[in-house]
Amino acid sequence: MGAIVNDSRNLSRQVMSFTYNNYHSEDVEIFRQRVIRRQIGWCYALGLHLRKQNALRGLEKYIDRDELEALADIENIPAALLDNMGSDLHLALDKGWINSYQQVELDRTLSKLTDSMGKCERIKNTVFPTPIACTYIYR
Repeated sequence: MGAIVNDSRNLSRQVMSFTYNNYHSEDVEIFRQRVIRRQIGWCYALGLHLRKQNALRGLEKYIDRDELEALADIENIPAALLDNMGSDLHLALDKGWINSYQQVELDRTLSKLTDSMGKCERIKNTVFPTPIACTYIYR
């Protein structure tokens, strides 16, 4: 879905530009990398989740071990990753790495990603008539 690509790019760009003045901080750099890498992992996890496969598979490249362990018993991994992203935004706000306006904008981007995830899930779960059934319906 094109919106996921665009919103993922927007999220990464926002994190980089909103924290630019704090770039010298090692903690901010860790935050930036964690958010961006988690977003990459979220995209992979969403694809696996929609295919009803193990959404944790391959995430060790993008998500740290503690977060992966916390996700182990969760059914909807992509939703949990977005929740973790929201927690990181609150941390960044509390630490002063972003201001409240920037936090609202980043949260808006997370909301768009959540909406796109819901659209994908609805499409995936929609039952479409088979071509044979359509033949009988339209006769």
